[in-house]
Amino acid sequence: MKLVLPKLTKKKIVGIIAALLAVTLLLVWVLGSCGGSSSQVSAEYEAHTVSRGDITVSVTGSGTVEPIEQYEIQSIVTGDITEDYVTVGTDVQKDQVLYVIDSESAENSIERAETSYEQQLISYNQKVKDHNKTQSNRTVYAPVTGVITQMYVENGDEVNPGTKLCEISNSEYLTVRVPFLSGNAKNIYINQSATVYFDDRNEAHTGYVSHVTTGTYATEAGAVVSDIEITFKNPGAILPGEVVTATVGSYACNDYGTVEEASVKTVTAEVSGDIENLTYSKGDRITGGNLLLKITDDSSSSDLRSSELSLKNSRLSLDDQIERLEDYTIKSPIAGTVISKTMKEGDTLDGNKSSLAIVADMSKLTFDISVDELYIRNIEVGQKVTVTADALPDKTFEGVVDTISIIGTPTSGVTVYPVTVVISEYEGLLPGMNVDAEIVISNASDVLTVPVNAVSRGNLVLVKEDSDISGIVLNEPANKAPEKNDSSAPSSDTPKPDDAKAPKTEEKKGKMRLPDAPEGYKYIIVETGVANDDYVEIVSGLSEGDVIYVTVIKNTSTSQFGFGMGGGMPSGGMGGMPTGGMSSNRGGMSGMPSGGMGGMR
Repeated sequence: MKLVLPKLTKKKIVGIIAALLAVTLLLVWVLGSCGGSSSQVSAEYEAHTVSRGDITVSVTGSGTVEPIEQYEIQSIVTGDITEDYVTVGTDVQKDQVLYVIDSESAENSIERAETSYEQQLISYNQKVKDHNKTQSNRTVYAPVTGVITQMYVENGDEVNPGTKLCEISNSEYLTVRVPFLSGNAKNIYINQSATVYFDDRNEAHTGYVSHVTTGTYATEAGAVVSDIEITFKNPGAILPGEVVTATVGSYACNDYGTVEEASVKTVTAEVSGDIENLTYSKGDRITGGNLLLKITDDSSSSDLRSSELSLKNSRLSLDDQIERLEDYTIKSPIAGTVISKTMKEGDTLDGNKSSLAIVADMSKLTFDISVDELYIRNIEVGQKVTVTADALPDKTFEGVVDTISIIGTPTSGVTVYPVTVVISEYEGLLPGMNVDAEIVISNASDVLTVPVNAVSRGNLVLVKEDSDISGIVLNEPANKAPEKNDSSAPSSDTPKPDDAKAPKTEEKKGKMRLPDAPEGYKYIIVETGVANDDYVEIVSGLSEGDVIYVTVIKNTSTSQFGFGMGGGMPSGGMGGMPTGGMSSNRGGMSGMPSGGMGGMR
């Protein structure tokens, strides 16, 4: 047969647990009574005199000291250690040479990088020269004035050097080629103003340089010359074949030239690229010197840019090799003391960040402690810290809070924060020693003090009922018998709730209902100040020499004969214990409500 269990709700589970606890407590009490002895719980009240003293509140922690700064000297290069200047225990300065590694392979790499850079630089300079040369020929001007009789290209066409662009018929103009000394010809440029002289006619006509030859030749007289072509407008009376001379600027020609009819001028491309900015077509008239078209060439610019980037990469590679050479001379990154050494002269490094030595700044020592989240806001940078070490029991060191981390670590439900302490004077302490630290977060000197367990609920102190100690009595003791008069019973003088003489609700606000005081005692209110685990400062409410009482719980055992519930356990079990400890009523814990453990539902 299948057993079906009833579904247990949360309320039922809590009820079962409460019942089991009640039964367990009852069994323990009964068995204790039947076993021949019983345990009696009682409360006693110890007197304490209010006195003056100092109260210090501090945060403590432990840590392991280490140098304020420490570096592991490592090498990332390969080679043999050729020089070693490291001795454990000696002081070194920042950038002091510690080791020298054989750098022959690195020097060879630098030489190869320098050669590669020089080759790339030559290539780049040639690319720049070629690019600049072609750029001047990419803007094509009309060489003569006339009518375009043929147009061989249009925008977007790709051309190469020598490709025909157009033909311009120039019947209105004449040209003449005259030799100029080559040294002068170098300073003459296209479209420069020129003057043609007709000696036979005693005439002079102004024109312009339409072409400058790049070659030279020697005349019969032995002069080295270059031909300059000059174009000028035909006045209508000059015939081809006439002999003329010419000047360009301050330069005169070296010999005569013969006038020729300009007729048809064929314009050709001098560089490769694509045609753009062409606005003329066949039949248009164009003036010599005006822009005809442009020839663009992205490949030339791309080649130049590519060469420039290659040169830059080559330079960076060389710089890296030179910088890498510095890795073969190992220097100390800080001023400090050599505390460890693992490599020596003659050892070989494999380039895998080999550890060579450890240099530490021993000017200060430092350690970390963990501070509870409840106290971390009381810690400030610069606070003094008292430091002790088990290894040096007769010494105390002074440190200061250096840093306070804002990143905490949860531990067992509590978050702790690392606090770094620095010790400047640490004679006798060595790295690796364990130390204890105390940080005073508050201090009260020459103040009234009482034991911390003498204060109940934050501001209540127990005193004798007949005491004249200053303070505010919260309520009369619960076991004080009422006086035999009619004031305990209602009378005709007692105001009714709706009576005008009845106390207003607002007048009762702020009053607290506190636990009843034990017989013969009363509670007074005090104002407290600084407190630690042992004592609490009394700001007001008590005076020096006043006697207050602290509740002490004691267990006593007595012999029991026979079977029974000896001791008079009250009905109801545990619960309702008043603040200040257990009462002196025999037979169990006072104030226990009926129905089991207090607060269990």
